[in-house]
Amino acid sequence: MYGPYTSNGALALYKVVDAREGNTSAVRASHILIRPENDTPEAKAAAKAKAENVLSQIKGGADFAQLATQYGSDGTASVGGDLGWFAEGRMVPAFDKAVFSASGTGLLPNLVETEYGYHIIKITAPKTKQQYKVATVQRNLEPSEATRDAAYGIADELAGTSGNTEEFRANVAQNKSLVKEEAANIGKNNVLVNNLNNARELVRWAYAKDTEVGDVSPVFEISDQFVVATITGKREKGYAEIEDIREELTAAVRNEVKAEQIIAKLKGRKGTLDQIAASYGPDAMVRTADNVTFASATIPGIGVEPVAVGKAFGLKPGARTAPFEGQAGVMMVELTQLNKAPEINDFSNVKAQMRNERAGNLESRAFEAIKEKADIKDNRVRFF
Repeated sequence: MYGPYTSNGALALYKVVDAREGNTSAVRASHILIRPENDTPEAKAAAKAKAENVLSQIKGGADFAQLATQYGSDGTASVGGDLGWFAEGRMVPAFDKAVFSASGTGLLPNLVETEYGYHIIKITAPKTKQQYKVATVQRNLEPSEATRDAAYGIADELAGTSGNTEEFRANVAQNKSLVKEEAANIGKNNVLVNNLNNARELVRWAYAKDTEVGDVSPVFEISDQFVVATITGKREKGYAEIEDIREELTAAVRNEVKAEQIIAKLKGRKGTLDQIAASYGPDAMVRTADNVTFASATIPGIGVEPVAVGKAFGLKPGARTAPFEGQAGVMMVELTQLNKAPEINDFSNVKAQMRNERAGNLESRAFEAIKEKADIKDNRVRFF
């Protein structure tokens, strides 16, 4: 028996009702997949050399999960390479044979080559034919009327005894059962406030004519929660005051200074990108991105990085940029292959596409232009 315990708003209880040996073995393993850039012998040799380098790092004591996150090229990279439990015959033959031929747990000493690339494999739980039948009982947790009344009473007392923000904060600090959250930049047409769904009534109260900074709200019932709020500040339309966005400015400046420090640390380092990342430390990662186009500012697996894309297309194959600050961090870009776009002799399709796009944007742009010129005040917050 295991439980009862709470999970996702329910009580769960498990019991093993049968255990027997099955016909098929199962094992749990993790892997790091290094894919070749393409099918050429040179690309395969480079991928194999990279995989051997990672394998030697693990044999030398490096953390398998950390390197899987850094070098893995499939969906398991985000979970440290964990493949979970799988039955014999589920994986491709070469992988399956290597895993189920192993005895016990631990790192396989050699790379395993499959049609996907080169695998570094670690057995995390030994193979077994043991199978279990498990019975489960689950019951959703729902508050009784007495619980709801008690919760409402606490919220009502908080609203009734708090005349301003200072009293509100003092009362919240005295009651450890209350959960305090801060919500910034609430627009007058918002429906969501942090994780509160359908919080329009709260937003309408905040934007009411007679609501001022420091006011405390009545009790709002939002989904399955009772909410009491206080207005801690407001921003007028137009340019923000420095004090209103000090935290955002501080974060931006901190990121800029951090980027300068990382760039200084990376400058002058020699070797391959893998060697540079290894010498920098576990926070550095090497990623391979395929099918990057100049027309898109996005790099697969990384995100929107227009500067990086621009720098990549300014390189010759094999060349590398100096470290620079990107959207998500400091980057170094190395161009491994450049495929030139085919020449276009007939632009009729391009013209038709541009014509359709502009026709589709016409209505929305006309609406925005009319709205900008019109003297209309948006008072929808008063009604819904």
